[in-house]
Amino acid sequence: MLLLEARFRTRVNFVISTLLILIPLALPAGTFSPDSSSPEAGQQQSRPTYILAGQSNMDGLGLQQPDGTSAYAVSQNNLSSLGYAHYLPKLPEVQIFRGKVSDGTGKWSPLDANWGTEITGEATRFGPELAFGQQRFAMTQEGLRLIKYSFRNTNLADNWNPSTPNGYYSRLLDTVSFAQRAAANNSEALDIQGFLWMQGEADAGDMADASNYEVNLENFIRSVRTDLNLPHLKFYLGSIGNNANLSYYTDVRNAQIQVARRDRLVFLVDGASLSTFSNDGVGMPGVADIHYDTQGQLDLGHRFADAIESVLFVSPTAPIAGVSFRAFVEKGLALTPIRIMYSKVGVTRNWNMVLGIYEGISQPMLIGSQTIADRAGNQNWKLSFPPSYVGVTVWLQAWQVGHTSQVLQLQL
Repeated sequence: MLLLEARFRTRVNFVISTLLILIPLALPAGTFSPDSSSPEAGQQQSRPTYILAGQSNMDGLGLQQPDGTSAYAVSQNNLSSLGYAHYLPKLPEVQIFRGKVSDGTGKWSPLDANWGTEITGEATRFGPELAFGQQRFAMTQEGLRLIKYSFRNTNLADNWNPSTPNGYYSRLLDTVSFAQRAAANNSEALDIQGFLWMQGEADAGDMADASNYEVNLENFIRSVRTDLNLPHLKFYLGSIGNNANLSYYTDVRNAQIQVARRDRLVFLVDGASLSTFSNDGVGMPGVADIHYDTQGQLDLGHRFADAIESVLFVSPTAPIAGVSFRAFVEKGLALTPIRIMYSKVGVTRNWNMVLGIYEGISQPMLIGSQTIADRAGNQNWKLSFPPSYVGVTVWLQAWQVGHTSQVLQLQL
């Protein structure tokens, strides 16, 4: 297990003699404290903001430390034992608004490991917000805002359905509204840049709910964009895992894949390969191997953050071996060398000291040629895999100095 102290370094200009022509990276100056902001009278300070919503794996059961009922959890891995004790203190530069389940009310508080599922008799556990917020701040050095509204064992067919009166969808909107008002009282304007969604297990236990998940998910995304007046809001979907207790998990996951393929602003984040508890320590029935354990929650948060750093997509969405296709990167570092790497092995999380990135793919190889991102941080390539790759699964990722895209999985 690699220790991730490097996550707290600001971007560094690495000396790269044979790999890249280095172009210095510009960073926002200083750090943020909500009490030290002093915008001019009548002005609001814009804060990059992400919404996090879903069911129990968004709620989160990651362990700070073994105490109370968590002493019965298997695995007992916790933040300290996994080398993440530096995630325990409050991080004031990242503020989180956790909406109350019953009505969406809440308040802004510094990010720490207390925003997961609330369990009587022990410190509150944590969800993907912890690693997500820590990584985003470490990479950007910008004050960040997170709005979280989630609750365990809730389905999209009914509980999160926008047409359900006084359901979780309407409370989610209330949570966003309360968060915006509270931010405005602190002279802040929330710039909502993305929506992180970790949900689907509850629908995977019912044949009708699973078969309708694709339609329901598209309706949910469309409704959020409409109701928040954010027609180009990006969605990051955590794919659900494999579990024999969920009879129709493949139907739900395939629905997630199809929605991401059709909508260029929807991106799939791998949640299927994350580690889970065999006993979550709180006795939730029928959940063995469903709830992500501490390492799984850390990985989920990191993968959401990786997906946001820059966006990689291809056209057509299902390339054919031996036939040219185009790969596109958006939101990379402007005027900076960029390359597309691929793997035939799978995903990993390996620190690359030369580039200052976490490699997301195993045994990476260059495809196409290295080039320079344009002034908007965008670039595209014409690529192809040889005909012998028919039926092969490959994983793609864009790399820059100190910057990566999400990992994109393709079946050729």
